[in-house]
Amino acid sequence: MSGLHPEVSAFLQAEFLRLERPSMADCLRRALAFALKNDLPEPSDHAMRRAIKALPPELVSVMREGRRAAASSSRAVSAGSQSQAPGQAGTMPIPQGDRSP
Repeated sequence: MSGLHPEVSAFLQAEFLRLERPSMADCLRRALAFALKNDLPEPSDHAMRRAIKALPPELVSVMREGRRAAASSSRAVSAGSQSQAPGQAGTMPIPQGDRSP
């Protein structure tokens, strides 16, 4: 997450990727408060939004919706993409640990 202090970036990502699915606005407010409380450079709203939007959709799905929801979502996408050769679909490793709601 470029443009953000690494600690703010890590905090923002951890906040946004929670199963409770907080709104982007709530995450931005919490990240700003975190930066100010810890005497870190104040992050811009634009930089934080850009960082959240840059997260891989598969990761966001698994972390915010749980493993089962992400799996059913990816099956629906896979069923609709018949034009790819077998074994050619891009995959992303799923983080370890049970994220099921």
